[in-house]
Amino acid sequence: MMHFLRVRYRSRGAGGRYRTCALLGLLLLAFVPQLHAQGGHAKDNVLFPKPIPIPFYIGLEAGYGNWTDKGYFGVGDGTFAPCALFDDGSGHGYTFGAKAMYYFNTWLFLSPRVRYEGRPGTFKTTLPGDPVRDANDSIVTLRENGEVRANFATCAADLNLGVEFFKTGIYVFGGGSGGLLLDGYYDYYQTIADGQSFTYGDSKGTSHKLISGRSFPTYKRTTFALRGGAGFLLKIGRVIVNPEFFYSSPLNSVLGSPEEMKQTGIVGTMGIMYNFGD
Repeated sequence: MMHFLRVRYRSRGAGGRYRTCALLGLLLLAFVPQLHAQGGHAKDNVLFPKPIPIPFYIGLEAGYGNWTDKGYFGVGDGTFAPCALFDDGSGHGYTFGAKAMYYFNTWLFLSPRVRYEGRPGTFKTTLPGDPVRDANDSIVTLRENGEVRANFATCAADLNLGVEFFKTGIYVFGGGSGGLLLDGYYDYYQTIADGQSFTYGDSKGTSHKLISGRSFPTYKRTTFALRGGAGFLLKIGRVIVNPEFFYSSPLNSVLGSPEEMKQTGIVGTMGIMYNFGD
């Protein structure tokens, strides 16, 4: 059992990182269209060089992601060895941002994106039993579970290369992602295991929070991943409705040595874009 007072920490510097993410999104919306200004027209064939319109899409997207966390870390009061050790966890959260699709011809495109990704994770472990006295004044073992609810919210900048199949609107893409970690904090709870008639004195219940808003001491500022997925372009005039999903495979840990945490994600989004092309 952890014998220390409840502690609340404030995350520092997160506001500036959130502003950086928002600025990157605005820059994508404002300046990426300049890439198309120097473009031309594709031609259908050498005999009849009729210009073919080249699409250029830019817009906004929002979605939801499921994240799987693989690794290990400890939780304690910072003065002794960790009181609880955790490994794998999972979580899900919202995502939103800006994206563009710049076509080199009628089927090959480059797609930069700037996106906020909520990456919460829940981790659970069984704690060593402690001897306590029950209502009959008998010594019994108190069984408890530890739970960490963490947040690794990230501002991700992706660069993908994609292929659209035969002007059907169906496409696949792949590329890399670099992320700026906006948050790296957690809350820690202890819960009395089922089947026991005990409550905590402070919460008057079977669960209580011991740590609130504490930063991971080893969390990193940046994260990198490889990504790939597929989507569909529903073209309604110059407006594009764009459902899409992608898989994110981590290249590094969001926690530093000796701890480790790698996040694998499956994310689905819905985008609304406008065709600024010819």
